[in-house]
Amino acid sequence: MSLRLCNCCGFADVDPSDAVPRDRDVLLHYVRHGPIQPTSGFVRNSDGRSFRAEWFANFPWLEYSLSRHSAYCFYCRLFALECASTTSGGQVDTAFSSSGFNHWKKALEKGRGFRKHNECRSHAFAEQAYRSFLNEKPVDAQLSMEKERSLAKRQELIRRNRGIIERLFDVARFLSRLSLPFRGHDESECSSNRGVFLELVTYLANSGDDILNNHLQQAAGNATYMAPTTQNEMIGIIGEAVQENIVGRVKAAGVFSVLMDETTDVSHQEQVAIFTRFVNDGGDVEERLLAIVSTAATTGWILICFSFYVLRDFVSLITHMPQKLQGWDYCTVKNCIIFTNFLTDQPVWQMDAQSKGRTDGR
Repeated sequence: MSLRLCNCCGFADVDPSDAVPRDRDVLLHYVRHGPIQPTSGFVRNSDGRSFRAEWFANFPWLEYSLSRHSAYCFYCRLFALECASTTSGGQVDTAFSSSGFNHWKKALEKGRGFRKHNECRSHAFAEQAYRSFLNEKPVDAQLSMEKERSLAKRQELIRRNRGIIERLFDVARFLSRLSLPFRGHDESECSSNRGVFLELVTYLANSGDDILNNHLQQAAGNATYMAPTTQNEMIGIIGEAVQENIVGRVKAAGVFSVLMDETTDVSHQEQVAIFTRFVNDGGDVEERLLAIVSTAATTGWILICFSFYVLRDFVSLITHMPQKLQGWDYCTVKNCIIFTNFLTDQPVWQMDAQSKGRTDGR
């Protein structure tokens, strides 16, 4: 079995007695070139014996140094000191790892020379280290793989969380469209009626929705996304999306009017509803609710100012109002300087003072 895994011309002049490369990539290339096994140049020793090239076939790990005229073990020269010790890897055979072996008379004797070294523990551990070195990935590759695994895990977590949020938003949209109440008087685990939102989510989870079912069973107590504050946030996000849709349709209509109505709720708080009326692309008249807000006063002038404060949130709609608004007298709005002052955030009382005495706008 040949240990030569690379046949390029690199390391052509190296010798087993030379220092081993320190850089891992260079060392990997060096190791893949396999043992240094020349076919000639063997020098006889004082006994008149020399190394023989056919020994390479019987012991593939053998190397020969032309500078020291000695034999080495490819495994032990590179890996013995890293893996072997007197407690775990056996006593290191320095003759084959560093100093070199040249007792050719004893080379093939039973229990001595090459055979003895081939069976020692340090050689076995060095061979194991050699194979591990070839198979293991570099640190940077391991870090890159770990980063990829971590990123994939994070992407999976994001995908699962988005699936949960999408389902909860579907429930919130369903209840909002039907004008159903979200919460109940008692939302504890032992309650028989925890509110429509929680009961519907539980029903879906028990009816085959594995994502919701796993979420209810495994989610941390502070990450259920079903708390009252989270429900309010979802309602607010849905409301903003509806308002943006309405504003886009109003802009497409070209002209529109603004309607306002007020009433007192059960807590005696004045509530003002602001509507917009326009003709859609199909020629039908649409009247859409933009907002319901509280106010402290309900005089005509206060409601007009108040409506502009509310509509200021719809910036794209405000910028169209001087030319497109058909629901108020244009001169009155212009002379009160409502547009300019509200877009520059000046206080209400300043505009009120500027408009005193200007009843007809001329």
